[in-house]
Amino acid sequence: MKGYNIMTYTDTSLDKVLGPLPDLFSDGRGGRFDSPECWPEQRELILRNSVPLLFGGMPPEPEVFYCRHMYANCYLITAGNSEKQISFFMQLHRPKIEGKCPVVICGDLFGFNDEKIKEANRRGFIAAVFNRCMLSADNYRVERDYGLFNVYPDETFSTIAAWAWGYHRCVDALCGMDFVDTDCIAITGLSRGGKTTLLAAATDERIKFVQSCCSGAAGSGCFRYEQYADEETVNKYGLGDPRSETLTDLLRAVPYWLGPDMKDYVGRETELPFDMHFLKAAVAPRYLLETISMDDVWANPRGCYLTYKAAKEVYEFLGVGENIAQNFRYGPHSHDIYDYCKFYDFIECARRGVRYPWHNSELIYGDIL
Repeated sequence: MKGYNIMTYTDTSLDKVLGPLPDLFSDGRGGRFDSPECWPEQRELILRNSVPLLFGGMPPEPEVFYCRHMYANCYLITAGNSEKQISFFMQLHRPKIEGKCPVVICGDLFGFNDEKIKEANRRGFIAAVFNRCMLSADNYRVERDYGLFNVYPDETFSTIAAWAWGYHRCVDALCGMDFVDTDCIAITGLSRGGKTTLLAAATDERIKFVQSCCSGAAGSGCFRYEQYADEETVNKYGLGDPRSETLTDLLRAVPYWLGPDMKDYVGRETELPFDMHFLKAAVAPRYLLETISMDDVWANPRGCYLTYKAAKEVYEFLGVGENIAQNFRYGPHSHDIYDYCKFYDFIECARRGVRYPWHNSELIYGDIL
């Protein structure tokens, strides 16, 4: 792009490294995870050390679940316990082909627009759309008197965990449909939606592919690495925010996205027993694609690369190093057709057993981070 200088993206002189990343291979007992056969047990340990603290745990599995075909492409999903349930709609846009089809689910609603749906259908994918805010409103209120909180009032899960639970219920519904290839369920989301998809995939092994786009802190980013850009560079190249989002920022603006105990780690991020490479690794050996703009300093692209590198060590140990990838681009904090197509390509490459050609983060950051 005209006017851009690669040094804009590789100058780390202002960045802050708060501390080293926790070891994904530690078994918590002074030993190490040293065999691929032990991965299921290690994965559960990784999730126990991250999800309850970061997101307040996950909502319970539903005692009651059903999915009703309402009309045309619209389905009503109802789930909860014997006393209370919550309902939300899911729309399915199917390609005009016979047989079982892969499905791409997006809870960002209007973000999954006609252009992206048509491209999914052209490639033979079902596009499944729902509104994650039907599970928990994103209304900047800390009171827990709405949505899924009313169904499980004694639980401590956060809004992002409620949204991830919504993805899981969509998977429940899709697994009961004879036109869905249940071995190829994919999910995608932007920003807070990308935080959600990373959590949803980390905690549900039925999800084969996940894209987390520009998801930053508590998503693809890194609590222990803060990215900065100088004012001149920000103004010259229109980079937006001069620094990456932090735990303090999240708790000041949207505390209901996180678990209640995360506030105890403000200024003590190095004492967290996890960082975001934990959730990335928990997706293994399944497929994870991160898409992010190098201009989106707020989303911490360099921190995203560091936690990717750490998680990739697990993928490589399991013999599936190419199942995790990153595609970096220029441009705004967005999830446009380019990002969707890179995810569709990622799925198609995996299904054909060929190398994904758009992974590029090592070319940008490999020698400096």
